Formats: sequence, C-alpha cells, structure tokens
Amino acid sequence: MSALTVLTRPGLLFRLLRLGAIATAAVVAAGLALNVSGVAGTERVLASGLLVLVALPVLRLVTVLGGLARAREWRFVLIGVAVLMLLALTLLWRGD
Repeated sequence: MSALTVLTRPGLLFRLLRLGAIATAAVVAAGLALNVSGVAGTERVLASGLLVLVALPVLRLVTVLGGLARAREWRFVLIGVAVLMLLALTLLWRGD
C-alpha cells in the first residue's frame, strides 16, 4: 500500500473530521446558548469547543501516522512524529 493510498483513503479520516466538526459545533452552540441565557461560566464551554477544533488537525495527523505505520512507510512516519514533537514542544515551551 502506498503512502498516497493511506493519505487519500476517506473512511476513517472522513469519520474523524466529521465527528470532530459536529462535536465542535455542538459544544460551541451550547456555550452560546448558555451565554445568551445568562448562565455564568460559559467561557469554559466555549473554550472547550475551540479546544476540540484545534485538536482536530493533531488527531488527523495521529490517524494518518497509524495508517502510514501499517503501510510500513517509515520515512513518512518519521516526518509525522517529528511534526508531533514540534507541536508538543510548542505547547510545553515557556517563553519566560
């Protein structure tokens, strides 16, 4: 199986992205509804929806890495792991 086949196979990636988009929309809509109704603490609900939205590309990369590892495309797996490590460093890095 080639790397291109793994990357363009729509099954799992499509379901993952669709579910993530639906979850994001539901959580953000719930946060907006709570905000309009005057409930306190809606910022956390809205922030959770945005966190799900930001996490989607990372989940997509992890999913693709699994497919590439199954296809034994080690060069692409190494590149993907390097990207994940850079993302982790940016989250953990303190600039102070």
